[in-house]
Amino acid sequence: MRFSKILLTSFVFFVVFGLAPKGVWALDATDVADSCSDWTTMSGSLKHEFVLGDTNTFDFILNGLVPNSTYKILFREQQGNYWGLKLLAEEQTNSAGSVHFVINDSTIFPETPGNKKHELILNGDFRTLKKHCVLWNYSVTAKGNCEITTIKQERNGQACFYNNVADSNSCIDRAKSSSDDMTVIVKNIRKGNQLYTNEKVTIRIDGRGDDEVTTTDGAGSASTTHKVSSSGTHTIRVYPGNSVTSIGKPVMCEKSFRVSLDCDNTCLIDEPEASPRSDEVVGAMFELCTQITDKDLQAECNTCASEGEGGDENQAGIWTAIGCIKRSPTAIIQRLVTLGLGIGGGVSLIMTLAGGFILTTSQGDPKRTGQAKEMITNAIIGLIFVIFSVTILQFMGYTVLRIPGFGTP
Repeated sequence: MRFSKILLTSFVFFVVFGLAPKGVWALDATDVADSCSDWTTMSGSLKHEFVLGDTNTFDFILNGLVPNSTYKILFREQQGNYWGLKLLAEEQTNSAGSVHFVINDSTIFPETPGNKKHELILNGDFRTLKKHCVLWNYSVTAKGNCEITTIKQERNGQACFYNNVADSNSCIDRAKSSSDDMTVIVKNIRKGNQLYTNEKVTIRIDGRGDDEVTTTDGAGSASTTHKVSSSGTHTIRVYPGNSVTSIGKPVMCEKSFRVSLDCDNTCLIDEPEASPRSDEVVGAMFELCTQITDKDLQAECNTCASEGEGGDENQAGIWTAIGCIKRSPTAIIQRLVTLGLGIGGGVSLIMTLAGGFILTTSQGDPKRTGQAKEMITNAIIGLIFVIFSVTILQFMGYTVLRIPGFGTP
């Protein structure tokens, strides 16, 4: 009996600690220095803002550390009122006190951007009481995009529009006087699916010498005026933020255009039609989604509730606490089965742990021992049913009852 209790206790500890996320650390915030600048210098591939969906990597060298010592890089993310920690890398410094880290762990660049704070923490020997310091902080944002819809110039009291290089009727004249301004209008400025409203943007012609900073309106649009005094091909680029904070940030959209030495009487008076966007948000915000305060979740809700291509309402969904559930019978059945399997597995695990606890504390009481054994046996039987339930549901749902969402049509 004593051996079986020890074996069961070992099994419980294996389940609890074996299933826990690897490399997760617990750390008091007061143990972390605000900066590592007192102990090391950092150089390499560094930026404070990463874009969702891009290949994101940290590649840097630390100098000035204790020679031949081990240092760790931890990832710290704020989750509500607490911080989650994860071990990312562990390297040893050389005889000169330098160490090279390359980190491309996808978990530190989350699939869904948000307002969480992200930090890289350095752990090691600083020859002080402190063993941790904040090495770098960064954010992950949704990919920005927009559409440069209009490039025009007022000449002789007439608005002349620019279309593209192939259109011989469109022409932008180089600025010969203070009145030869060129107007640029940008629409559908967004971060992910969220309109970028009442925010600063920089509209830049070629290099940083010709920056115009403006604020987007409630529809995610902005316009600026520029003087281009040299002929040839130029490029308009749109960046988030002002001319200083936009440095190092990704381009939201860009468009090339040509400036002529003299347009003479060439003037395209009809504004070119903007090509439709394949990723443009269609329709107004659904009423349910407006009740969500988090902008990222609000955008996901609106995408979920939107109809699919061709107005197929079966592709639309219902936003719930467990995510988006499409309204097609197949999608509903699949989501319910997935949820049911997860709940069943969780209940089986809890019953096993509870039975193990009762057994280890029964102190030889036959009644409690029997109760614990029965609980563990039922949990194992239930877990077996959960494991094989997919096959059972496949047979009953498709072969017998023909329920949508099981098998192939």
